[in-house]
Amino acid sequence: MSEIKVKIREVIEAYQETFPPEERPTQLQIAVGAGISPTTLSSYMTGKVKRTELAVVAKLCKYLGIRDMNDLFEYVDDEEEEPNNE
Repeated sequence: MSEIKVKIREVIEAYQETFPPEERPTQLQIAVGAGISPTTLSSYMTGKVKRTELAVVAKLCKYLGIRDMNDLFEYVDDEEEEPNNE
């Protein structure tokens, strides 16, 4: 089945890596800075979100400086043709 993979965890981790270890923002700091609930960010980070809220995505994009949605989402087609095993 095809799906849209949400890559918020990867984006947040890459953002944190841009800072020296002693200055890396925590998930709490990112959530507060973006104006979202720490619990909400935690749910995105652990993959527990079943429905992506565009308002949350917009706030994270603004905070992280993301302009390209390809950074956050990936279309995965599980039904692509598999090699013929004959």
